[in-house]
Amino acid sequence: TQSGSSNNQVSKLSVTITPTSTASYVKQHGLLVMGDISTPGIPLNQVSIFTVRADGTGKTMLTGPGNQYPSWTPDGKIIFVSNRSGSPQIWTMDEDGSNPQQIGNLNLNGQITRVQMAKNGLIAFLHSGDGIWLMQRDGSGLTELVKFENGAGDAPSLALSGTWLTYTAPAAATRSEE
Repeated sequence: TQSGSSNNQVSKLSVTITPTSTASYVKQHGLLVMGDISTPGIPLNQVSIFTVRADGTGKTMLTGPGNQYPSWTPDGKIIFVSNRSGSPQIWTMDEDGSNPQQIGNLNLNGQITRVQMAKNGLIAFLHSGDGIWLMQRDGSGLTELVKFENGAGDAPSLALSGTWLTYTAPAAATRSEE
């Protein structure tokens, strides 16, 4: 499968995830895209994005600091969060780090994380732990899908089809869904 399981197996390759790095899924040819925090305690605005093969070889730095939360798009690009335009925004870039493109212009206060894109161009992301938001590939249609009270919710996972989404929330958490 292309999505990870609780034992971090992805596409029949075993991946070790350390506390200072996060891995998205393995692209068909075995390449991970990751955000790297080289030293514990480093602010996330100093995180860079790189690719590496599942066996740990071939590490290639794609961005400088201020870029984080990368994941593969269905068409082989990388979608990520960057502050390169002055505030946290969602961007895409080619597999080699070239051709960065900002998607829309989000006017949200707080942190954007867990960004991902479905085949139909739908983008889902978590905003400061207070809700899950959706928008289209061109930045239009920004909608808060799920609002978490007191930041009690996490880990949105958008189906590749873009027709459903899962997330975690404490059973007692108050939430509203549209």
